[in-house]
Amino acid sequence: MDNTILINAIIRFVESYIKENINYNDLEKTVGLSYRYLREEFRNYTKMSLKQYINARKIANIIFEMETTDKTLLTLATEYGFDAYDTFTRCFKREMCITPNQYKKEHRRTVERKLIGMGTYAPVVADMLMPKLQFSDLQEDSYILYGVPKVEFSNGKCTPFPACLESVLSYIGQREDYSYTWLMAASGAAFRLCWNAGKWDMSNSNIMNVTSQNPWELYERAYQAAGWKCNIIEKNNSTKDILTTHIIDDINKGNPVIALGVVGPPEACIITGYNGNGKGLFGWSYFQDSPEFSADIEIEKSGYFLCSKWWDNPATTALITLGERTAIPSLYEILHHIYSVLTMQSAGVYQAGQNAYQSWANDISDDTSFRGNSITPILLGRFFCQADAETMIGEGRHWGAQFFRQLGEKQAHIAGLCFEAAELLTETAGYAQQMTAIRHGDRQTEEAIGILCKPETRKGIVSLIKKAQENEKRATTIISSIIGTIH
Repeated sequence: MDNTILINAIIRFVESYIKENINYNDLEKTVGLSYRYLREEFRNYTKMSLKQYINARKIANIIFEMETTDKTLLTLATEYGFDAYDTFTRCFKREMCITPNQYKKEHRRTVERKLIGMGTYAPVVADMLMPKLQFSDLQEDSYILYGVPKVEFSNGKCTPFPACLESVLSYIGQREDYSYTWLMAASGAAFRLCWNAGKWDMSNSNIMNVTSQNPWELYERAYQAAGWKCNIIEKNNSTKDILTTHIIDDINKGNPVIALGVVGPPEACIITGYNGNGKGLFGWSYFQDSPEFSADIEIEKSGYFLCSKWWDNPATTALITLGERTAIPSLYEILHHIYSVLTMQSAGVYQAGQNAYQSWANDISDDTSFRGNSITPILLGRFFCQADAETMIGEGRHWGAQFFRQLGEKQAHIAGLCFEAAELLTETAGYAQQMTAIRHGDRQTEEAIGILCKPETRKGIVSLIKKAQENEKRATTIISSIIGTIH
């Protein structure tokens, strides 16, 4: 066997299981050779033991997370499979010559994602002892970027695109202030509310619907808010070969790609790698664990999905890749955009802002739309529309409030106005939570649908919609005052 291929197979295996205690039986099964043989060949080729290499890789990954996340050292030690904190400290000191606490307080080194084996990108710390690998001239048909932060419905992050972009920025080492809060607010996604009056349209919550002139505006604004331009390649105006080439080019540069679709509905996911020269795609999707969307995918040992039918999915609509660096908009520009989203009256067929609240209240009040003898799938669609609207103002205004709260903490001269806006937005989000409670949560059952059909349930929801509408109107006035203060 070509030792280069063997060593790179070991490297890829280690990186995919880096947060676990490496199971050497699984390594044997993956490579097809005995652990004893693999251990000796690895030492002969790299001049370091496999155990030493594994520990070095764990520490390199931990250091990258120390630089790019707020996780505690104890959390990182646990996540990367150390059975005791003392064990982690000793291992860290062997590799770095100082303790993790000393490193965190006093010593920072350059840490970045680099190609550590054929087709494998992972964190590398400057001056850290690593094997000097030689890459053969063989053309690798697969690349995987390990360590891209997972995206999922957790921590109150219910809008896939900004969560995906936050993950990509963290992976490339650009965390800074470009958090989910910042991306939701600066893009305008935190302040959207769209409603296709009378249609019970389950695409109401799609952030492409916020503006009618440029459906990609919120995506572009999110990238710009982090200092990047983006390249958007739409499936309808392209071919499979063209999209595949873009994916391969960016992954080979060490950059994850955001795609719409691939797994599940046309929502954002992250492409973290490919195999078979792009026939299969690895990545993270909010929907990879949902039974209705998981039939055509496998789960790779790192947790990534592997999808070979990505082009065939009708929900696959576009790729979004990192473009050139660009200037970050001024605070005035960001606040003015937020104000324009809140005061928008319509976007194409969708009602927006205050008009959307009114259309939503009108439709949920219509008893003829909730007759008990209606076909259940029709009622389920209306149930989803109600839940999505609650999410837009519940999740969205929560993060909008976080944005203004953080802004007030940084800008003393507008702190009072910012905190007032944050409080009103928090109250608005609370009304959405009360709506969910009235209809007894998000259970997608016949009983839950029946509760929503009851006139008294919907009457209570309408009352809360009107309260949220009035609250947001007041918040919008205060945001206008903030803009006037800083302009």
